[in-house]
Amino acid sequence: MTIPKVLLIEDDKKFNVKLKEFIEQQGFYVDSYVSAPEALTVIYSVKDNYDFVVCDMRMPFYGFEDGGVEIAKVVSKQSPSSFIIMISNYFTTKFAIDFMRSMPHKRVTLIDKDKNLEKQLIDIFNNGLAKRYIFVCMPFDKKFTDVYKLGIKPTVEQIGFICERADEIQHNGGIIEKVYGKIRSAYIIIADMTGQNANVFYEVGYAHASEKDVILLTQKAEDIPFDLRNFNHVIYDGQIHILKEKLEERIITLFQQV
Repeated sequence: MTIPKVLLIEDDKKFNVKLKEFIEQQGFYVDSYVSAPEALTVIYSVKDNYDFVVCDMRMPFYGFEDGGVEIAKVVSKQSPSSFIIMISNYFTTKFAIDFMRSMPHKRVTLIDKDKNLEKQLIDIFNNGLAKRYIFVCMPFDKKFTDVYKLGIKPTVEQIGFICERADEIQHNGGIIEKVYGKIRSAYIIIADMTGQNANVFYEVGYAHASEKDVILLTQKAEDIPFDLRNFNHVIYDGQIHILKEKLEERIITLFQQV
């Protein structure tokens, strides 16, 4: 299982070390920096997205007193699937309103350092991880192998999510109940409706009944049944590069609504 990654940016060295040790004790991998420019160099260069970015609001950054704000703006664009947690002793209501309005997405939380910071961080981490799982429903047919392994799965993982299909589930009991459980626990469902497969249709119905966000895929628009034409489908014409581009855009759009 992949260890969740945290980027910690805090210019108080003692506090940085203490908080880093606590987060690591909870089972997370932590990269920590006391310099805002150094942390941004990592953000721009790292290939894997961080699951969470914890950043002190008040630190110097190229003339900005509240340099953490500028860091958060960069992170939200460079790593769109990351959760951003701003920490400080200096938050005001006006700052919170202005800051949240300035952010491209809503996965930002403000925490006062004096108010049980460590417990709040872990609660946010656990809730955030629950929103990183995507389950894929599609026909079990060799002609869909490249669609999944070259298109869907790498696209999902590249932007920092966990991706799983029914044949990847480890189980001892009935697979159907496992699939239902995965649908219930997933944040987003991706379903390839190509060929009008009965099992996929049933799983999509279950996902809709479970009030899940479902991204519907199809190779051809004419393959969409009349009753489903009011749902927005990603139409990829059998082209993996089209699938990857459109799917990434759709996932990020849904995730930015958190």
